[in-house]
Amino acid sequence: MIQLFDFDSSSGNVSNVVDLPTPTNSGFAYGVAFSPDNSKLYIQGIPPTGLVQYDLSSENIDDIIASEHHVTWNGPYSGSGIQLANNGKIYVCQPIHIGIIHSPNLAGDACNFEGQAIAANSFYSLPGFIDSFQYTNNVTHCEVGMDDMAFNLFEIYPNPVDEWTTVEIPPLFYDGVMEIRNAMGLLLQRFDIAGRSQLEFSSTSFTSGMYFIQLHHAGSTLSSRFMIK
Repeated sequence: MIQLFDFDSSSGNVSNVVDLPTPTNSGFAYGVAFSPDNSKLYIQGIPPTGLVQYDLSSENIDDIIASEHHVTWNGPYSGSGIQLANNGKIYVCQPIHIGIIHSPNLAGDACNFEGQAIAANSFYSLPGFIDSFQYTNNVTHCEVGMDDMAFNLFEIYPNPVDEWTTVEIPPLFYDGVMEIRNAMGLLLQRFDIAGRSQLEFSSTSFTSGMYFIQLHHAGSTLSSRFMIK
């Protein structure tokens, strides 16, 4: 099925579900992507479903459903996964090829879908990553999440760690706290930074694995790094 929701960026809640008609001729939906300006939704289905576009600009449920458009091109659709890229184009996974939606903000066939544009060793899916990490598409980042631009603001050495580990603290966090968590997110240790530019701690009690060192300021996690034992 295909469902469209409203998203509240301040709470992370989704609501007001809309069931879009599954564009199927014995196929079914698989890949989804929004256009950079969020006015269009693209659905790519297992053959023979093909590539379908919905126009979301009206924000009216009936109009959105009625806008269903099967994007045409000269060749078999055959494919599945699709992905918005940081150049504003949407790439469509096809057997041993990748197709390109060159103008995904435009309605109907004006979106300029070029099938089998790139020869590639692909078939079903493209690498999975969150679109907003690679392309600013005018969606406000969820306020309850961690700002991805704040990563790697501090140094850890040695890493992988030895018996003692040193963390270089940037001035932004001099009145903050540092936490060490395991790969499951369980808090293991917590330190008050208290104006220090360095923190040294013993890592002898840690078992082999991956850990997170997080710096917090004013109740928010502003920076995080991996630590390997």
